[in-house]
Amino acid sequence: MGVCSCSFVERIALKVVGRPGDDVIFPLSTSSIGSQFNVSYVYTKLVPTQPVSACSRISNANDVQNGIAFVIRGFVTKASFAQAAGAVAFISYDYQNNSARILNMLPDESSTKVWIPCAFMQGSHAQHLLELMELDNKTYLDVDFPVDRTGALIILDKYSPMRLR
Repeated sequence: MGVCSCSFVERIALKVVGRPGDDVIFPLSTSSIGSQFNVSYVYTKLVPTQPVSACSRISNANDVQNGIAFVIRGFVTKASFAQAAGAVAFISYDYQNNSARILNMLPDESSTKVWIPCAFMQGSHAQHLLELMELDNKTYLDVDFPVDRTGALIILDKYSPMRLR
């Protein structure tokens, strides 16, 4: 099993599954916006939104629905667009492809309510995920989320959005 070499924040990660070879685990930082992580999503889709910035209505909502929205850096407004598109969770990543920084996602001054769990990923890890999608010629990756640093689900209640497809 491949593990990205960096420190974990709040013991949460995402595991890419269903690819030939080893599963790969990517660390994430949790967010102060959205709900708490109270469900593990098993073999669900990680889907980059269109537009990738998610600063407006998400045009690939059918793909994002029941999946995890993958969005270039942003917080409440972008998470609310992902939520409106039917995403079950939101992962934002740094726009700098080589970035190893971790940002804290905080609520803004808006009255927008975000009910889906949110997390942040380093730009270098996001770039790796996007390259895996390109290598597989796919618009999404199958993932387990959230997991710990070993790839084990960290929440006992499991939910498979595939049942809804």
